[in-house]
Amino acid sequence: MKNEPSNKRRSQFSLVMRRLPKNKGAVVGLVIIAMLLVIVLFGDYLTPYDYYHQDYMNMFSFPSRAHPFGTDSFGRDIMSRIFYGARFSFWVSVGSVIISAILGGILGTVAGYYGGVADTIIMRFLDVYQSIPGLVLCLSFSAVFGPGTFTTMAALGITGIGSYARILRGSVLQAKGNDYVEAARAVKASDFHIIVRHIIPNAISPMIVSMTMGVGTDIISIATLGFVGMGIPSHLPEWGAMLSEGRSYMGIYPHLVLIPGIFIMITVLSFNLFGDGLRDAMDPRLKD
Repeated sequence: MKNEPSNKRRSQFSLVMRRLPKNKGAVVGLVIIAMLLVIVLFGDYLTPYDYYHQDYMNMFSFPSRAHPFGTDSFGRDIMSRIFYGARFSFWVSVGSVIISAILGGILGTVAGYYGGVADTIIMRFLDVYQSIPGLVLCLSFSAVFGPGTFTTMAALGITGIGSYARILRGSVLQAKGNDYVEAARAVKASDFHIIVRHIIPNAISPMIVSMTMGVGTDIISIATLGFVGMGIPSHLPEWGAMLSEGRSYMGIYPHLVLIPGIFIMITVLSFNLFGDGLRDAMDPRLKD
């Protein structure tokens, strides 16, 4: 009985690893995510220009061999700024999802495992909290603490708590009724041991899928905040801020808007494709 949950988790993991490569969308999404990660980690070495270098003799250049994505209104190389800005979109979105998942996971676990008054208080609080539009919360947070990288990450992280709490609460409600949980209670295992050793590992799958797709959602939110000037500082090459800078010239120089827009679209699509494939691979109702 003691080894049953761990053996079950290993078999589930191997099953997911067998199913995932069969989903073409998930594979395409994973490949794009891997390419994005290469850009995030090695972007400085992939372009010949610094993102802040200004060449006033080549302002508003269209894509060419010297500047594959063209230049902006200050003569800055757009490809360098896209590659450098990828790290902000990627790390801030990942960080915000982790914050949401940790805080929401704690609330959802407590509500689902203990139930009763704790469940009622937490869920009613989340009902009120989620009635406030997420963008309004983020803008309010940025207005109070000022725009910045960590402010944006914290704002998005706090905004997403409710959805992750509800997801894990539902999974915990299912997992706590399993036989191995009852066996752990019978031998007087502590609540903390039961939650960490038995409940969370068997309830985390929906959370992982939601986190994967949440990264793509937060990338859009980061771009939205950057577009209105309330996200990452404007002097840094964030994709949403680049869209905002280029909108005044989009009729004459459409590449200023199209290129960052395409990168946002492809990145979000890749996380959605991978998340969909991961959800299908973790679905216990599917058979090989």
